[in-house]
Amino acid sequence: MPAVALPFALGAVHHALALTRPGARDGSSPARHGVFFAINLLFAALYARRVRWTLAPAALLALQQQLSHGSAFLAARSAGAFDAESFAVLLFVPIFLGAAALLLRAPATEP
Repeated sequence: MPAVALPFALGAVHHALALTRPGARDGSSPARHGVFFAINLLFAALYARRVRWTLAPAALLALQQQLSHGSAFLAARSAGAFDAESFAVLLFVPIFLGAAALLLRAPATEP
């Protein structure tokens, strides 16, 4: 599922750039960027390698992303703004969950 791995790889790049540019004011701490850099790399690898057990960690990530980006999106809407980043993440959640569910049915490729 390289198509699903790509957005996670791009997310890792986003967080890596934020770590290297501490002056960029996006409201997130360097620690948060470091954690999500690692999380995005992990999921990029899981989907690229088509790991069958991806669904459980993907479900946890989906819950966290819906709470985090969902509340950020709603707060922006309440302020009359559109949070495009959160909107994109929220659109991607059912895609990566569906892909993880499909991996359960895929032939085993792990050693």
